[in-house]
This record gives sequence, structure tokens and C-alpha cells, in this order.
Amino acid sequence: YICENTSAMALKRILSGLIAVLTLISCVNNGEQLQIKLKQTQYNIGYEGGVIEVEFLAIRSWYVFCWQEGISIAPESGKETNQTASFTMTIAENPKPEPREFEVTFTSDGPDQYIYVYQAAAPTPPEEPKDPSGGTEDVIPGDNL
Repeated sequence: YICENTSAMALKRILSGLIAVLTLISCVNNGEQLQIKLKQTQYNIGYEGGVIEVEFLAIRSWYVFCWQEGISIAPESGKETNQTASFTMTIAENPKPEPREFEVTFTSDGPDQYIYVYQAAAPTPPEEPKDPSGGTEDVIPGDNL
């Protein structure tokens, strides 16, 4: 009778422990703590371009890309390291007098995250000064008036 009771208690402890472990695994797999969360997803940069560095905790493998011209990204992917990782976005000078926007996709476990880079318009070149005389007068060399 004592052996039965001890075995039943041991089995109950094992099952309770197993349920706790399964619950923990379920919470971890469904929880957001295993997803990489970017702290900032919008950046502004001047028309002359430049470099933006994005840092995050690499708790999963990741990949980042943008198919638009005028931006390059390095590195484009990384592995799970459980350490701080980063990539840089190098934005070329905007040659146009309109602002432009880049949409960068960051992929890891979980839904894709989007980074938006807003770049200022290039300044408009100054207009050529107009000839106040209208450009119709003839100039004769040596003519002193």
C-alpha cells in the first residue's frame, strides 16, 4: 500500500512537471519574446543621402531587403546569435526635386516588419539671371559711349 501511494505521488509529480514544461513551451513558441522587434521603423534623411545603422537583438535568423534603386543594405542577413546585431542602409543622393520614400522589409520569425526611409528632395537649381536689356543691343568693339 505504501509503494502504491509513493508511485502514485511520483507519477503525479512527473505529470505536473510535464504539464508545466508543455505550458512553458507553448507560451514561448506562441509568445512574442522570440520575435525580433525593431525599435525604430521610420527614418528621415537629407537629400544628400547617408548611412543609417539599425541595431537589434538577433534572437532569430533574419533577412532584410529593398528592391528600390538608391539604397543598398549590408549585410542582408544574419544568424541567431542572441547578441546585438546590425545592418546599414546606405542611401544615395536624391537627384530629383521631389522627396522619395524607401520601403525596406525585415524578415524573421513572425510577421514581416517594414522600415520606411523618407529622403528630402534635391534643392531646385537657381534660375539664370535675365539680361535686363533684353539682349537686343549690339556691342561694337572700341565704341565708347
